[in-house]
Amino acid sequence: MSQSLTIGLVYDLRENYVPTTEQPKDFYAEFDSQKTVSELSKMIAELGYNVIEIGDVHSLARHIYVEKTNLDLVFNIAEGLYGRARESQVPALLEANEIPHTGSDALTLALTLDKAVTKRIWLSEGLPTVPFLVVDDANNLQPDDVGLPSFPLFSKPLYAGSSIGIDNDALSTTYQELYERIKKLTTRYKQPVLVEAFLPGKEYTVCVFENQGEVTVLGITEILSYTPNKFSVFEEKEAWNPDFFAEVSDLRLYNRLSELAVKAFKSVGCRDIGRVDIRFDEADSPNLIEINPLPILKKPSTIAWIAEKQGYDLMYIIRKIINNAIYRNS
Repeated sequence: MSQSLTIGLVYDLRENYVPTTEQPKDFYAEFDSQKTVSELSKMIAELGYNVIEIGDVHSLARHIYVEKTNLDLVFNIAEGLYGRARESQVPALLEANEIPHTGSDALTLALTLDKAVTKRIWLSEGLPTVPFLVVDDANNLQPDDVGLPSFPLFSKPLYAGSSIGIDNDALSTTYQELYERIKKLTTRYKQPVLVEAFLPGKEYTVCVFENQGEVTVLGITEILSYTPNKFSVFEEKEAWNPDFFAEVSDLRLYNRLSELAVKAFKSVGCRDIGRVDIRFDEADSPNLIEINPLPILKKPSTIAWIAEKQGYDLMYIIRKIINNAIYRNS
């Protein structure tokens, strides 16, 4: 493959989806803005490629089957439209038509969106993650449930990203609080709820890269939170304040987090890039929270911040992703 490739950019736009009065304001928070898409398209073009801004999975299907567009590679940032496996919709369509794409494949994107499935894989690999329970109806929850971890408990939608559904009520200290919390989440987001033991320690985000089969860490940031219960809520993530982030200067800690993040990345079959979230428990042991194989690629963002602290810009990230996808399909 050469740099005269035609690269299709596939994405979902927030502007195309307005939450109804029954839906919370963060319902489509995973989707990208036109500004993000335009900036990403510009960077890909500046790297020497022909770029086609395709749009969502429906537009992709039209380009493949109706317009017969020649696509050498697809740069995928689409979150998918509906369902538990929505992130796998674009790669599944591409794989069915033998079109190479950046990022993880359909299987990995499907399983990592479901936080409980991801945790079960990590546990099977001997990787640390806290006790959890999946609840699909608050009325199915019982105070003496054998699988219920000890309070305080943290809860969030089972297969939502971008901190969707995480607010100041995310931490429950009593059964009644948890019951009301689950009832609210299942009603608003129409999906089960992940309930897990709350981790009171520090939180870190690790940017993991794959380069010609070798998985390495680009950088790590400590997440600083100013909420009373010391966890980041949706509004904080959405506003993206650089004061919420700090570099990790302790080399021993950096290596410890890197080793765990790389194992987490490999265990679920991630490719090209991933963002791994790790938080410490009361015994000062790291636990995997979740992994995002479709991290936000814009400025400002956590990935861009990490890159800048290592002396790189966002275009460096984009180049690395494309180069590895080309290498994988050459």
